Amino acid sequence: MPDGPTLLKERRHLQKEAAEQMWKLLLTQGWNRTDPHWDAAADM
Repeated sequence: MPDGPTLLKERRHLQKEAAEQMWKLLLTQGWNRTDPHWDAAADM
């Protein structure tokens, strides 16, 4: 992105199993694993 990394547009709180299932689905749709652009403290 010319102005920096994209911003979080949506946040969902899911059970671990549902999150893993969603992640696997996104990977099959072409998503790629990247390093986070935030730190763990930002989620607290």
